Amino acid sequence: EARYLRQARGLLFLIDPMRIPQVAHDPRVRLTEKEKRVPRADYLGDSRKLASFFRKTPVKTPLAICLNKLDRWGGLLEPGSLLHDLAVSPPGVIPVDRSTDQAIHEEVQSALRRWGAVGFLEYVALNFPNHRFFACSALGDAAPGDGEVAQPLPTPLLVERPVLWLMERQGVIDPE
Repeated sequence: EARYLRQARGLLFLIDPMRIPQVAHDPRVRLTEKEKRVPRADYLGDSRKLASFFRKTPVKTPLAICLNKLDRWGGLLEPGSLLHDLAVSPPGVIPVDRSTDQAIHEEVQSALRRWGAVGFLEYVALNFPNHRFFACSALGDAAPGDGEVAQPLPTPLLVERPVLWLMERQGVIDPE
Protein backbone atom coordinates (compact mmCIF):
# COMPACT_ATOMS: atom_id res chain seq x y z
CA GLU A 1 0.00 0.00 0.00
CA ALA A 2 2.95 2.39 0.51
CA ARG A 3 3.54 2.62 -3.23
CA TYR A 4 -0.07 3.70 -3.82
CA LEU A 5 0.00 6.23 -1.00
CA ARG A 6 3.26 7.76 -2.23
CA GLN A 7 1.68 8.22 -5.67
CA ALA A 8 -1.52 9.76 -4.29
CA ARG A 9 -2.25 13.33 -5.27
CA GLY A 10 -4.31 13.86 -2.13
CA LEU A 11 -5.07 12.02 1.11
CA LEU A 12 -8.21 11.87 3.24
CA PHE A 13 -7.74 11.04 6.93
CA LEU A 14 -11.01 10.29 8.75
CA ILE A 15 -11.35 10.72 12.49
CA ASP A 16 -14.22 9.21 14.44
CA PRO A 17 -14.69 11.46 17.49
CA MET A 18 -16.69 8.68 19.18
CA ARG A 19 -13.30 6.96 19.64
CA ILE A 20 -11.87 9.95 21.54
CA PRO A 21 -12.45 9.38 25.28
CA GLN A 22 -13.36 13.01 26.05
CA VAL A 23 -16.17 12.79 23.49
CA ALA A 24 -17.26 9.20 24.12
CA HIS A 25 -17.57 9.74 27.88
CA ASP A 26 -19.52 12.98 27.64
CA PRO A 27 -22.95 12.30 29.15
CA ARG A 28 -24.65 14.16 26.28
CA VAL A 29 -23.38 11.58 23.76
CA ARG A 30 -25.35 8.37 23.25
CA LEU A 31 -23.05 5.65 21.97
CA THR A 32 -24.39 2.65 20.11
CA GLU A 33 -23.59 -0.78 21.55
CA LYS A 34 -20.99 -1.27 18.83
CA GLU A 35 -19.36 2.10 19.59
CA LYS A 36 -19.15 1.17 23.28
CA ARG A 37 -16.99 -1.85 22.33
CA VAL A 38 -14.63 -0.04 19.94
CA PRO A 39 -11.23 0.70 21.47
CA ARG A 40 -9.86 4.18 21.99
CA ALA A 41 -8.27 5.69 18.88
CA ASP A 42 -4.58 6.49 18.47
CA TYR A 43 -4.70 9.13 15.77
CA LEU A 44 -1.16 10.29 16.54
CA GLY A 45 0.07 6.74 15.92
CA ASP A 46 -2.03 6.52 12.77
CA SER A 47 -0.58 9.78 11.43
CA ARG A 48 2.96 8.57 12.20
CA LYS A 49 2.27 5.37 10.28
CA LEU A 50 0.87 7.38 7.38
CA ALA A 51 4.00 9.57 7.26
CA SER A 52 6.21 6.45 7.32
CA PHE A 53 4.87 5.48 3.89
CA PHE A 54 6.59 8.50 2.36
CA ARG A 55 10.31 8.69 1.66
CA LYS A 56 10.72 12.21 3.05
CA THR A 57 8.99 14.45 5.52
CA PRO A 58 7.48 16.90 5.53
CA VAL A 59 5.06 15.20 3.17
CA LYS A 60 4.05 17.43 0.27
CA THR A 61 0.86 15.54 -0.59
CA PRO A 62 -2.23 17.49 0.57
CA LEU A 63 -3.96 15.94 3.57
CA ALA A 64 -7.64 16.58 4.33
CA ILE A 65 -8.40 15.57 7.93
CA CYS A 66 -12.11 15.12 8.50
CA LEU A 67 -13.91 14.57 11.80
CA ASN A 68 -17.00 12.60 10.88
CA LYS A 69 -20.33 12.25 12.70
CA LEU A 70 -20.65 16.04 13.15
CA ASP A 71 -24.35 15.60 13.88
CA ARG A 72 -23.41 13.52 16.96
CA TRP A 73 -20.63 15.65 18.51
CA GLY A 74 -21.22 19.17 17.19
CA GLY A 75 -23.79 19.86 19.88
CA LEU A 76 -21.06 19.43 22.51
CA LEU A 77 -19.41 22.65 21.35
CA GLU A 78 -20.33 26.12 22.52
CA PRO A 79 -23.69 27.38 21.25
CA GLY A 80 -23.00 30.05 18.66
CA SER A 81 -19.86 28.34 17.34
CA LEU A 82 -20.04 27.50 13.65
CA LEU A 83 -19.71 23.72 14.16
CA HIS A 84 -22.38 23.71 16.86
CA ASP A 85 -24.74 25.68 14.65
CA LEU A 86 -24.04 23.48 11.61
CA ALA A 87 -24.66 20.34 13.68
CA VAL A 88 -28.00 21.44 15.11
CA SER A 89 -29.40 23.31 12.07
CA PRO A 90 -31.17 21.70 9.12
CA PRO A 91 -28.79 21.10 6.19
CA GLY A 92 -28.42 24.08 3.88
CA VAL A 93 -29.52 26.72 6.38
CA ILE A 94 -25.97 27.97 6.94
CA PRO A 95 -24.16 28.71 3.67
CA VAL A 96 -20.71 27.12 3.33
CA ASP A 97 -17.87 28.56 1.28
CA ARG A 98 -14.08 28.94 1.50
CA SER A 99 -14.28 31.37 4.42
CA THR A 100 -16.54 28.90 6.26
CA ASP A 101 -14.00 26.14 5.52
CA GLN A 102 -11.29 28.22 7.23
CA ALA A 103 -13.50 28.77 10.28
CA ILE A 104 -14.28 25.04 10.43
CA HIS A 105 -10.53 24.28 10.17
CA GLU A 106 -9.85 26.49 13.19
CA GLU A 107 -12.79 25.19 15.24
CA VAL A 108 -11.85 21.54 14.59
CA GLN A 109 -8.29 22.23 15.73
CA SER A 110 -9.60 23.95 18.84
CA ALA A 111 -11.91 21.03 19.63
CA LEU A 112 -9.11 18.48 19.14
CA ARG A 113 -6.87 20.54 21.43
CA ARG A 114 -9.57 20.55 24.14
CA TRP A 115 -10.00 16.80 23.70
CA GLY A 116 -6.30 16.19 24.38
CA ALA A 117 -4.99 15.68 20.82
CA VAL A 118 -2.21 18.28 21.05
CA GLY A 119 0.47 15.77 20.03
CA PHE A 120 -1.54 14.81 16.95
CA LEU A 121 -2.02 18.47 15.97
CA GLU A 122 1.69 19.23 16.37
CA TYR A 123 2.73 16.14 14.42
CA VAL A 124 0.40 16.94 11.53
CA ALA A 125 1.59 20.57 11.40
CA LEU A 126 5.23 19.47 11.17
CA ASN A 127 4.90 16.46 8.89
CA PHE A 128 1.92 17.35 6.70
CA PRO A 129 2.16 21.14 6.29
CA ASN A 130 -0.32 21.09 3.40
CA HIS A 131 -3.31 20.03 5.48
CA ARG A 132 -6.78 21.27 6.32
CA PHE A 133 -9.26 20.14 8.98
CA PHE A 134 -12.90 19.50 8.11
CA ALA A 135 -16.04 18.22 9.82
CA CYS A 136 -18.82 16.26 8.17
CA SER A 137 -21.64 13.84 8.66
CA ALA A 138 -22.32 11.20 6.04
CA LEU A 139 -25.67 10.12 7.47
CA GLY A 140 -26.88 13.18 9.29
CA ASP A 141 -28.86 12.27 12.36
CA ALA A 142 -29.42 8.71 11.15
CA ALA A 143 -27.40 6.85 13.80
CA PRO A 144 -29.73 4.29 15.34
CA GLY A 145 -30.42 4.28 19.05
CA ASP A 146 -31.21 0.58 18.83
CA GLY A 147 -31.59 -1.90 16.02
CA GLU A 148 -35.40 -1.97 16.24
CA VAL A 149 -36.00 1.68 15.29
CA ALA A 150 -36.57 2.53 11.63
CA GLN A 151 -33.68 4.46 10.06
CA PRO A 152 -34.36 8.00 8.84
CA LEU A 153 -33.10 8.90 5.39
CA PRO A 154 -29.45 10.00 5.29
CA THR A 155 -28.91 13.76 5.28
CA PRO A 156 -25.22 14.27 4.44
CA LEU A 157 -23.60 17.39 5.82
CA LEU A 158 -20.39 18.93 4.42
CA VAL A 159 -19.13 15.66 2.93
CA GLU A 160 -18.06 17.39 -0.27
CA ARG A 161 -15.83 20.02 1.38
CA PRO A 162 -12.66 17.91 1.91
CA VAL A 163 -12.91 16.46 -1.61
CA LEU A 164 -13.35 19.91 -3.16
CA TRP A 165 -10.33 21.19 -1.21
CA LEU A 166 -8.20 18.27 -2.42
CA MET A 167 -9.36 18.87 -5.99
CA GLU A 168 -8.43 22.56 -5.68
CA ARG A 169 -4.95 21.60 -4.44
CA GLN A 170 -4.49 19.54 -7.60
CA GLY A 171 -5.79 22.22 -9.95
CA VAL A 172 -8.69 20.00 -11.02
CA ILE A 173 -11.17 22.74 -10.11
CA ASP A 174 -10.75 26.46 -9.60
CA PRO A 175 -11.03 27.84 -6.09
CA GLU A 176 -14.51 29.16 -5.35
